[in-house]
Amino acid sequence: MYFHFASLTVMAIQILTNLVQNCGKPVTCKIRILETKDKTLELVKMIESTGVRALAVHCRTKDMRSSERAQWEILSDIVEAVRTIPIIANGDVWCFDDIDKVKKLTNVSSVMIARGAQTNPSVFRMEGFLRYEEVVSAYLKKCVDTDNPYQNAKYTLLEMYTESKHTKAPEYKLMSQAKSLRELCSIFGLGSYLDEQQAVQCTRVKTAIPATTSTPPQNENGNCGITNPGGCKCRRMESEGEQVLYRSPHVVFA
Repeated sequence: MYFHFASLTVMAIQILTNLVQNCGKPVTCKIRILETKDKTLELVKMIESTGVRALAVHCRTKDMRSSERAQWEILSDIVEAVRTIPIIANGDVWCFDDIDKVKKLTNVSSVMIARGAQTNPSVFRMEGFLRYEEVVSAYLKKCVDTDNPYQNAKYTLLEMYTESKHTKAPEYKLMSQAKSLRELCSIFGLGSYLDEQQAVQCTRVKTAIPATTSTPPQNENGNCGITNPGGCKCRRMESEGEQVLYRSPHVVFA
C-alpha cells in the first residue's frame, strides 16, 4: 500500500493492521518522507506497529518533483528507529554503483529502483550498463517472441529514450509515429527477426492443429470469435500489415 501523510489517519493504520491479520499474505508498505524528520520517524514507527513485513521509503516529500535530489540522509535515522522490519531505499538509484552507495551510506537492507530500471534495464548489471542499442534490440525481440501489443512496446521504448540526447535522435520521432510492431522492429533493423519468428509460430501452429481447423471461427460480423474494445484483433493486425495467427480462447488457428 502507498500513503501520503495527508491521508495517513488512524483508519489507514487500522487498514494495514487488518490486512496483516487477515489477508494471509505478507504485507508491505511504501511511503514518502514528510516535511520534517520527526514527523517521518513518527510515521514509520506507526507503520512498524501494524506488523507489515517491510517498509519502502521514497526519499522525497509529496511536493518534491523528480528533478529534485532524493534525500538519502534521512534513511539512517529511519533504520535506527525501526529495528524489526527491513527498510528499502527508493529514489535516485540510476546505476549499479548507486545500489552499493546508498546501502553503505544508510544501512538499508535493500533498494527499490523505478525510473532507473525503466530507462535502462541493464542497471542491475554489476559490470555496468549495456549500450542502448543492445538493450532496445533485446527488448524488441522479447516483444516479438511474446506477441506483446505494439502500444505497450512503443510506450516502453519511448520511456527508455528520455534523455535529451535520445529524444533528439531520429529513431525517437520514428518510434513516436509507429503504428505496429513491424514498424518498431524496422526502425532498429529487426524486420527480418519478426518475419522469422512469425514463420516459426505459423509452422508450429500448422503442425499442432488438424487441417480441418485451419480457418478461423466466424461470428455474425464476419470477424473471428474474439471480441475486445479494439475490435477484431485479426482484422486489425491484417490492416497493419501483420502476419496473423487467428486465436480463440481454446484453439489457435493458422
